[in-house]
Amino acid sequence: DANMAYMNYVRTKALFYHSMYAEDVARMKREVPSLVLFVCIDRPHDGDPSLEDWLAQHGGAGPIADWGDCFGNLDDVVG
Repeated sequence: DANMAYMNYVRTKALFYHSMYAEDVARMKREVPSLVLFVCIDRPHDGDPSLEDWLAQHGGAGPIADWGDCFGNLDDVVG
């Protein structure tokens, strides 16, 4: 797949993803060896931290959007 080929080409290190793409992420974990950080934006998943947990480990951040809906709420993005 073109995305994984590109990720391998540029040696992508981190992937932030929504849990609805869990099957694709499992494949990326096998086929993109440069990936070392996986963060699931809506909840902890398969040993990967949620975005909220990951941010808390790194000094925190302001409030974040509810990513339970993979499309989010545009008001959270554009104000």
